[in-house]
Amino acid sequence: MVASILVVDDEECNRTLLTTVLENHDYLVSAVQTGEEAIARLQNERFDVVITDLQMAKTTGMEVAKFARTTCEQTIVFMITGCPKNRVEKLADRIGVDEYLAKPFSAHDLIHRLAVHLRGRPTAAFPADSHSRRFTNVHKRTSL
Repeated sequence: MVASILVVDDEECNRTLLTTVLENHDYLVSAVQTGEEAIARLQNERFDVVITDLQMAKTTGMEVAKFARTTCEQTIVFMITGCPKNRVEKLADRIGVDEYLAKPFSAHDLIHRLAVHLRGRPTAAFPADSHSRRFTNVHKRTSL
């Protein structure tokens, strides 16, 4: 079972690193630079997971998360933030953010959390009748 992931980050080095780590674990990854691009993609495509940075110009990660959640409530939303969790937690919880990743975080932690959330869930690639579990290599450690 292959999960599709949309990565949203205005910093190119973060986008590239996230994309590389995720692709190395056999995820289908699309990456965009802005919240506006993310919303445009979410209007036309279904993603199993959206991983978005919180602080971006114009359209924030919070707005991307809210749009992802209203467009397809089964989409798993990960929020990447350099802010303390308690500063954004209440608002993000109301929107339905599934996970917070505080910078810096390890690739191991990201892959492990994705595996936990995706375990046993149908994906965009295999929607209805897929009951197999996805196991990933969680031993690779890379800091983001």
